[in-house]
Amino acid sequence: MNTTTTYRNRRIGIAAAVLSLAFVPLAAQSGSTQAGGSRQGPPMGRRAFGPPPGGGIALERFDQALAFTDEQRTQIHTLLTEQRDALKATVASLMQAQQALDSAVMQTPADDALLQARVADVGALHAQVQLARAQVESKIFQLLTADQQQKAQQLVAQMTQSRRGAPSDR
Repeated sequence: MNTTTTYRNRRIGIAAAVLSLAFVPLAAQSGSTQAGGSRQGPPMGRRAFGPPPGGGIALERFDQALAFTDEQRTQIHTLLTEQRDALKATVASLMQAQQALDSAVMQTPADDALLQARVADVGALHAQVQLARAQVESKIFQLLTADQQQKAQQLVAQMTQSRRGAPSDR
């Protein structure tokens, strides 16, 4: 893979991560309507969220399959809102770090030490975002009943198998 392709793939990954941080909170703030009335909290289920960029579980997508209670929906909404608020500064720093990397890439003559430093900056910020996402996923998992946790594990195993192209046990 050449440098241009690697650079382009990195930019796409960063854009996807930043967009996911923008869309998850927006989706979490809007309500969804079910038969019998409306409910507050994040719209959940496969239609509401796609898979998180860069991987991840996105347990909040499993609303219908896991039959979340209203209390669980409210708690998940709160967790996602808190995550969004907590990550605002990190996302801003990530965008600045990416701009600094972009500038370093265009520098003449090329400065490999500067490129490595800027890539490390971007990588560290990506790691912070991934850690925050993993922590929220863990908190959501802890909100589930034992039966919901077991079902979630089965759903995640099926998703993992389907990503790999392996047949899943249904």
